[in-house]
Amino acid sequence: MTDSSTAPKRLAAGEVARRMNCITAAGDAVKPVESPPVLAAFVADAIATTGGGEAGLIPELDYVGVWLATEPPPPDPVLTDTLDIGDKCVIIGPSKARKSFFALQLSMSLAAGLDFLSWHVIKPRRVLAVQLEIQKNHYWRRVNAMAKALGIDRQTFLSHGDTLAVMNCRGVTMMVDGIMQRALEHRADVILIDPLYKLNTGNENDAQEMAMLLASFDRLAQKTGAAVVYVHHDAKGHAGERNHIDRGSGSGVIARDYDTGITITPHSVDENARVIAVATRNYKPQEPFVARVGDDNCFTIADDLVATVADARSRKSRGPANSEMVEAAVDIVRHAPMTVTECQSRIADKFGIGQHKARTICKLLQERTEVEAAKEGFARGATIIGLVGIAQKEADRRTKEHAEKRQQKLGI
Repeated sequence: MTDSSTAPKRLAAGEVARRMNCITAAGDAVKPVESPPVLAAFVADAIATTGGGEAGLIPELDYVGVWLATEPPPPDPVLTDTLDIGDKCVIIGPSKARKSFFALQLSMSLAAGLDFLSWHVIKPRRVLAVQLEIQKNHYWRRVNAMAKALGIDRQTFLSHGDTLAVMNCRGVTMMVDGIMQRALEHRADVILIDPLYKLNTGNENDAQEMAMLLASFDRLAQKTGAAVVYVHHDAKGHAGERNHIDRGSGSGVIARDYDTGITITPHSVDENARVIAVATRNYKPQEPFVARVGDDNCFTIADDLVATVADARSRKSRGPANSEMVEAAVDIVRHAPMTVTECQSRIADKFGIGQHKARTICKLLQERTEVEAAKEGFARGATIIGLVGIAQKEADRRTKEHAEKRQQKLGI
């Protein structure tokens, strides 16, 4: 049994830091005094007492006197003025917001060196996409469809050294260390994990458990040198009624942990549009913008819409769904054929929607079996939309009328 009077005295970590932080001036430079040998024992003892853990995890001291005489290294941006190498980024959206397609489009854009929505991509990046949710064959189809929509072919990635790799983890119990191994093999600049909850083996409402998982992302970024981007689902309810910095299901730790947060929220008017908002620690605030999701599941900038998010009130006043509007639009052309432009205008007035949405409804209307579109038979002739057989007759009538007027004008 050790005699307490002769046992080494344990110092609190704060006291060790106070003793070691002695400095001396030498000209204009400021440097730490070399630690006396006895302090080394106190440091080791304090680390053991306070759980310092793995060697090398205690950061070195940086002295402001040195900082003021030099410039810091420049950032290495993944998305200009938004996300840098080594950062952590979360993408948050409610169910059916197409956040997985958003993440896939981001991955492919970065790997191909293409600008993504409002963000500039300086150069192609090596990307590891870790997908944990859907079967490999379905994800494969998504990748092929997205590549076609973006105009990306196989050579685009190969020419930059096979920049995009996918880690399919559906049905596999995956830990962060396994992702780290594959990221190091791929020499990844960006690691994108979709979705976050598949890596969380505990309760996402438990702050301690979520903090541990997010801390492992810090380690992942540190060990690989990559930016870590992860996709997280929103809490239940109307996302538009919450501040975007407080979004995300589970513990509030998530809202405080990232360097960059991107939220995807349904638009107040257009059901195919999403409001994209960004919160970032290291760069100036960005104005939210609107992106529209096409039939190919690609996001494109929607400059015709104001960035207003859907809430309980706007959802009630948004109006009928596409199918209901198409059904009602049949009656518009049932009574008399008209040009597509006229049809779009009437649809917009009837439902109180924008011209872009009206064009979408008009296109869907033309797919109905009882509706047809017929082109007038002269240069710059309009397209007539109406019931089958009637639209063509109206187009022929207008073509004949145009020919007669032209003959009169020429005196034939």
